Amino acid sequence: MQLALAAAGSTVRLEKLHIAGPELILEAAATDDEDSGPEPLVLPELFLPVALVIEDLRLQQPRWRFGELEHQHESLSLRGSWEGGSCS
Repeated sequence: MQLALAAAGSTVRLEKLHIAGPELILEAAATDDEDSGPEPLVLPELFLPVALVIEDLRLQQPRWRFGELEHQHESLSLRGSWEGGSCS
């Protein structure tokens, strides 16, 4: 893992975060109707009291598992910013 993080005033800047082989496992909630498939993932609203700037976030060979569904990617990258309740 490689990390470069800076904070100045009310801004947190993630200049670089590279992670190899991360894995996210989410257990599916039990439902009465098995034919409906898994429920969609709904994230809660998030309000940050500081501005967050992401310059270079890279996940190499990330794996995602949601119940019985499993996915693996070669690489994922993210760059963006979050201030208060809005993302860009």
